[in-house]
Amino acid sequence: MDQGVLEALKRRFRKLLLRCVLEEDGDLQQFYKKWSIKDAILSSADSWDDIPARTIQRSWNKLYPVDVEDIVKETDGSASQESSTLLNIIQDFDAFQTVDKENIEEWLSSDKHQPGYEIKDDDTIAYEALESDQLSDNTDVSDKEEPLEKVSPDEALKSADCLLKFLEQEHDSS
Repeated sequence: MDQGVLEALKRRFRKLLLRCVLEEDGDLQQFYKKWSIKDAILSSADSWDDIPARTIQRSWNKLYPVDVEDIVKETDGSASQESSTLLNIIQDFDAFQTVDKENIEEWLSSDKHQPGYEIKDDDTIAYEALESDQLSDNTDVSDKEEPLEKVSPDEALKSADCLLKFLEQEHDSS
């Protein structure tokens, strides 16, 4: 899936999250006490529902090209609009009067360059896969344990009898 759709989803989710926090009068501790996984899932679903169908259709252009405007233009336009909307919402609260549009943009794009979301070429992916295989081979050698001493059937039976006696004593005493 195109990164524009994921970015739009994250922006909408952050907007909903911020609204929920502000509904708690900006008290983060109170908010996080009430916030549950169900709330996060429902907010994610609402965020997904807010993404225009056109954005999702355009995300398929790389796989199935069609004559449509560039998705980057739409993403940038909607991002600017979302930033303005968030700024208006935030500045209604006294504690956030100093927040400006630049702060909002920085917050919305804060995870843009994290490793989980970067686009990698085939060579980089192959190199990282080989590197992780080499690491796992090295750990296999160091993780080998010494062979356990073989227990004879007689010893196992004696140990089992001893365990049964112990358990019976514990059961009788309680």
